[in-house]
Amino acid sequence: MDILETEEDTFSELARLSDPEYSEDKSDSESEKDFLEEDDVQSDLHSPDESEDEFVFSRSDLEEEEEAETTTHHTRKRPRQEEATQEFQVHGDKEDQEDEEEAGMESGDDEVEQTLLKNVIQVKKKVLWGENKYCWATKHAERVGRTPRRNIVLLKPSPKGAAKGETNPAQVFGLYIDESMINSIVNFTNQEIAVLKINYKNQSCIGETSFNEIKALIALLIYFGAQKQNHMRSELLWHESRDLRITRSIMPHRRFEFLINCLRFDQKDTRPARKETDPFAAIRDLWENFNQHCQELYTPQAYCTIDEQLLGFSGKCPFRMYTPNKPAKYGIKIVMMCSSNGYLMNAIPYIEKKLNTEGKHQASFFVEKLSQPIHDTNRNITDDNWFSSVPLFNDMLKNHKLTMVGTLCKNKREIPPEVLKNRPAETSLFLYDRELTMVSYAAKKNKTVILLSNMHQGCTFKKDTNLPEIIHFYNCTKGGVDIFDQMSAQYSCSRKTRRWPLCIFYGLLNSAGVNSYIIYKDNMLSANQTPIPRLDFLFMLAEDLMKPWMQERLNNMAIRKSIRSAIASQLGVKVPVPPPGAVKPRAQRCSICPRSKDTKTTILCADCNQFSCKNHVKTVFVNCSEEN
Repeated sequence: MDILETEEDTFSELARLSDPEYSEDKSDSESEKDFLEEDDVQSDLHSPDESEDEFVFSRSDLEEEEEAETTTHHTRKRPRQEEATQEFQVHGDKEDQEDEEEAGMESGDDEVEQTLLKNVIQVKKKVLWGENKYCWATKHAERVGRTPRRNIVLLKPSPKGAAKGETNPAQVFGLYIDESMINSIVNFTNQEIAVLKINYKNQSCIGETSFNEIKALIALLIYFGAQKQNHMRSELLWHESRDLRITRSIMPHRRFEFLINCLRFDQKDTRPARKETDPFAAIRDLWENFNQHCQELYTPQAYCTIDEQLLGFSGKCPFRMYTPNKPAKYGIKIVMMCSSNGYLMNAIPYIEKKLNTEGKHQASFFVEKLSQPIHDTNRNITDDNWFSSVPLFNDMLKNHKLTMVGTLCKNKREIPPEVLKNRPAETSLFLYDRELTMVSYAAKKNKTVILLSNMHQGCTFKKDTNLPEIIHFYNCTKGGVDIFDQMSAQYSCSRKTRRWPLCIFYGLLNSAGVNSYIIYKDNMLSANQTPIPRLDFLFMLAEDLMKPWMQERLNNMAIRKSIRSAIASQLGVKVPVPPPGAVKPRAQRCSICPRSKDTKTTILCADCNQFSCKNHVKTVFVNCSEEN
């Protein structure tokens, strides 16, 4: 016989079966009806294709039964309250009023819970079967009580290693883009300069670069991003009308364009051999070093997110993708894992068919590879339906001790057909399999969304939103990568380019800027200090990276005096005066010879400060000139 059961009846039945001393005020006839015979259960387990009514929803007898339970619940409380009043003395009207308010709150909470449970579809069958004969129970087998061990996280999110306690912007940024990475860029860039310099007639701006100059170049990119001028033409950035003295203080416009064109990140001679197995070889070493630094410097929060980012790029690239729902449409897809506060933990470029997945499905490979820094920590990962699958959730919990929450595609073979049927709005259907919980929620009429979780247990709702707890948790934790992407795009230093390795390099600078600010902010808050806004942080970072190179240019007497004065004003120092004779003046026309001869000379008279050629100069000793 089919019996209508609410969610509360399910837990009471499980308690009665597990505890022989458990009893309820029921007659023998009711207990016989509620008793489930073994033959009936086995017939349900071994007959997945049996046709009968699956759902029972919002019947009048269900409401009457719930009202009867509510009245019984209140009548049971009255004798206890009377005994308490007889045993203890009343301490005033104020305490009685507080007790009445608490009783009213409890009754209100019970009414809310009963209202929410009415929206849960009760299934007559004890089990439901997926297309691949995957078995789901319609009732939760374990009691909802203490926090499961899989949800207990012991490590506190905070900076670690060299990043712990560091609050200097340049020092924090240097932990991600360190000296070894910049030295490798200098080395490979100088190799490219040696090849390209023969094509230039004017040799004034094509010399080799140095460590401080590359740091200053990175500082200019960050400065333009903070000013939101990253897509402005470089000619305008160096134009005198814009009053950007800082650009001319760092380097000329031609030098900036030349360095951007010559930036290289790997050994160009060995690249063809490496590209056969790795299309990402042009910047692979720099990428791996940056990922390693991200993992070593921060302990992530309890909730992480795995999602994808699209770096906008419309040039030639073997793994460029078209994603119509992204703002950039065309670009390079990066699959990444971020903490819930936007900190980038790990990232893998999507290089399509040449990606070595070690024989696994691509989604499973990305989740397992990206989550390696947090394996065996009981943390939770939230992802979307491209990654989620029942075997993946079971494997991550069993082998890596990580819980997962995510949406599920409706074409998965583990989903029973009954879950996909149309239902009224704001109704939920829960299915269980050991630690797994599947919820099918109808947000609108005949429109359902399916979520899977091995973190939550039982049928629970969020009272303020009237949503299942799984859906509410997913909405709160799904935005880790979106927060990172938003912070990167807000002050992006990416510029237009035809070379995809340079596009990846811009993305690394944006990622380093985001992670550096999160480290700085956590350290400041832990020291009970107020962190500065992110825009001010980026300006301070750019200024600190520029200073060593600006100091070198200030001491270079061959640079024009106006530029050196601008540098001195930026640094807040005086312009150094060269010693006498240290710098030869520029050649000018002789003041005595006719203009038709156009005689150029560098001899300058110390008394009249006029130029004169050798034909009109007489050499006199200093002592003799003083006597005359």
